[in-house]
Amino acid sequence: MHLSTEVNGLGLDHKTVESKVPAIGLLTEKWNQFLVDVQARGQALSHELARQQANEALRLQFADHAKNFNSLLFEEKSAINAHVAGDLEEQLANVQKHKPIIIAGQAQLNELENLSHKLQDAQVFHNPHTEHNFPTLKTNYDQLVRETNSKEALLQKEIIQKTNSLVSPQQLAEFKEVFQHFDKDKNNTLSRLEFKSCLQSLGDDPDEKTLDQLMANMATDGRIDFESFVTFMSNKAADSDTQSQILEAFRVISGDKDFVTEEQLRRALPAEKVNYLITKMPHYKGQAGDYDYQAWAQSAFH
Repeated sequence: MHLSTEVNGLGLDHKTVESKVPAIGLLTEKWNQFLVDVQARGQALSHELARQQANEALRLQFADHAKNFNSLLFEEKSAINAHVAGDLEEQLANVQKHKPIIIAGQAQLNELENLSHKLQDAQVFHNPHTEHNFPTLKTNYDQLVRETNSKEALLQKEIIQKTNSLVSPQQLAEFKEVFQHFDKDKNNTLSRLEFKSCLQSLGDDPDEKTLDQLMANMATDGRIDFESFVTFMSNKAADSDTQSQILEAFRVISGDKDFVTEEQLRRALPAEKVNYLITKMPHYKGQAGDYDYQAWAQSAFH
């Protein structure tokens, strides 16, 4: 059938059809563009939904972590500040029991910081699921760590002053700094290896037999606590002071020389002390009559 026949069958003439063809083409173009726009809009809505769902998941995740971490802070703060019946040692044991838990909380705080950064990157600044935020939680955690350390230090100071009144506050602070530096696993004690490393840093390098003896005298279950460490360090410091005083006395007797003679010793000391010293002091550079008082003092106070 020809077009003219179809047109005539619809009651349209050629001129009418020709005038309508551009309009039909434009309508078709508009319809196709509408379909493209609908598809694009659908994709945009789908993307936005996924973004909102991801942001909501982040909000919920942060809220859950924040709730758990805040509970940890509250529980540990209550435990640290609770009145503990008993002597100073029992109070210290309570603090040191909770301190590792508090220190381990740093990992939870790090995870909260990571989630907080993700929320900021997603430009999410309001979370209806929690009243907590990272800066406040971090401030509360840092404060709890300071309180715990301060209480531990105060109890240790009181215990040490009770048992060893000769340790000055300055010495105690120095001993604490050394102890904490070598307490690598942060469990408030020094292992054999940590203690040996500490001694080596102080200029001592004990052999295994000497180290065995020190551990036997100082350690409990193979670990040295801070109080035992302070006693050891204070005795060591006292020995060092005594050694320095003795060396200075021998230097005066010897006339500021690195060795002392038997004659000089007998002019300054009682006979029985001189007899003892000349049997214990090594000869200075192998010279008979000259005695190496420095080598003797080092061995006597090791």
